Amino acid sequence: MTAIKVAHKGRRHIILITGHSQFADAGKDIVCAATSMLSYTLANNLIADYGADVKVGDGTMVIDVRGGRNVRCIIDAIMVGYDMLAKSYPTNVRVNR
Repeated sequence: MTAIKVAHKGRRHIILITGHSQFADAGKDIVCAATSMLSYTLANNLIADYGADVKVGDGTMVIDVRGGRNVRCIIDAIMVGYDMLAKSYPTNVRVNR
């Protein structure tokens, strides 16, 4: 299962994405592909515009960024996609806020 956890502490925002969706075999996993696309879109946007610190490992991404309303809006927009995945694939994706 892939878990997405978001924590907002004042102007600091931490997004932790862990696990593997295990919907299908590697290379054929549409849930993994969707989760990865959302994660990398979020990370690259926050790196480019806000200097986010992003760490990526096997089955793990941690995004740590400081910012105000604009950063929160970007995160919230991508969270809609994660929420849609969790609703459609509840045994493969979980969102914690």
